[in-house]
Formats: sequence, C-alpha cells, structure tokens
Amino acid sequence: MNLWVFRGVKLMVKRHCSKCGQLKSINDFVKRTDTKDGHARICKQCKNSNERLRRKLDPTKSRRYNKKSRDKYTSKVRASSSLSSHRKRGFIVEITTEELTEMLETTTHCPICGCKFEMRYGNGFLKTSQTVDRINNEQTLTKDNVWILCHACNSMKGSLTMKEYVEYSRMIVEKFGGYNDRI
Repeated sequence: MNLWVFRGVKLMVKRHCSKCGQLKSINDFVKRTDTKDGHARICKQCKNSNERLRRKLDPTKSRRYNKKSRDKYTSKVRASSSLSSHRKRGFIVEITTEELTEMLETTTHCPICGCKFEMRYGNGFLKTSQTVDRINNEQTLTKDNVWILCHACNSMKGSLTMKEYVEYSRMIVEKFGGYNDRI
C-alpha cells in the first residue's frame, strides 16, 4: 500500500490486488463502502475476469439471476435512469425516483393513443415502450408535469406542447384525411 500525505491526511494512491498481486493505482479498484479503505481488494480487471468465468461456467444460473433481478427492479432502474438523463441534459428534476417508479408501474396504457405498454430488454425501444414526457416542456420535471407515453407518441410529440401537438395532428388529418381511400 503506497500512501501520500496531503495536508496531514494520509491518502492511498496505490495498492496490491489480492488476486493478481500487481501494484496498481487506487482508481483501478472498485469503490466499496463496506471496506476499511473504501475500495475492493481485487482490481477491476480481475473482477471482470472472475465475472466472465462465472458466467461461462454456469450460464443458466447467470441468466436466471439476471431475469429475476431485472423483473424485480425494472421500473425503479428505468425511473432512475430517466431522471439521471434529464438532469444531465440540464433539466431541473423535482420528482423523486420513487414517485416516477410508481407512475411507471401503475400506468399500463398510453394516454394519447391508448396502446398497451410492452417491455423489451436489451438495446432500443419498442413503439409501445414506456417513456417519460413533460406535459409542459417549459417547466421542470415534477409529479404534476410528467406523464408516461408510449415511445411512438413521445417521439412524434417531440418538444411540442400538447396544444401544439393536437393542432399539428389536425393539420395532418386535414391534409391527408382521405389518404386511405387512395390506396
């Protein structure tokens, strides 16, 4: 363990990995709150190699665990991810993860088109995936200014207010209202 003293405080800058034995930067170790120094005993590289080996040796157990965990925490993870994404884009977020999780779990159909929400795991969205939308795009994310829409409706609505979205939709219907008759 290499220590560096800064203003009278001892800071650890390097340590040995208990698996590979190499002396590595403290940044090469995962942070852990349950250890004395706040970092794991094995380096990230060894940890990842252990995980790959574990999954390779028993892939069905890994899949079962991942599905069980995913099913249990999906709404909470999606809520947390969505709020984090909004914060990173500069929005003020005043709704809690718990409030948004509850909204995701209780909203089963899109309030605009009425489609039933579907979940898909992996990359990308289905047209019927749940997404978080601000009712008034000028305001912050609050419980009263957020609703759950399907991905298709949220994509079409974009940054429009609901009033602008309805007017835009009417214009399309007026222009192409008899489109089905021409097919």
